[in-house]
Amino acid sequence: MKKLIAVLVCFVLISSTISVNAKDPICPHSPDGKHHMYATEWSTIEVGTSTDLHVNELIWRNAGVYKCIYCGEKVVVQGEFPNHWAGYYGYLTDALYYLQYEQFARVIFKHKSDLHYVDGPFQSGFLFFHDY
Repeated sequence: MKKLIAVLVCFVLISSTISVNAKDPICPHSPDGKHHMYATEWSTIEVGTSTDLHVNELIWRNAGVYKCIYCGEKVVVQGEFPNHWAGYYGYLTDALYYLQYEQFARVIFKHKSDLHYVDGPFQSGFLFFHDY
């Protein structure tokens, strides 16, 4: 009986730390469970509160905006693909502004803490493609 209780407690503790939301590397609509990210435009990654040019802190000039074809999740990424090196990246749901101009965009985050940094491969639940 003690083993059963210990197993149940471990299960509850583990399952309580797992949350499924738009930022998880699991796509609820994809047949393989991964986000299939396609490039949509070039972008800057900025930190600040202004929509005026040259006012915010520029994090990266030639970032890529990618969108999942299954769930619509969008992420802006500093890194180069297909090498999957991310560098700075952020989810557009966390952005203060997402300003689009034809094939270029400006993604402005209010705080640098809204961005993430990976010195190596991007999250394993994402597949990146450059085809439109």
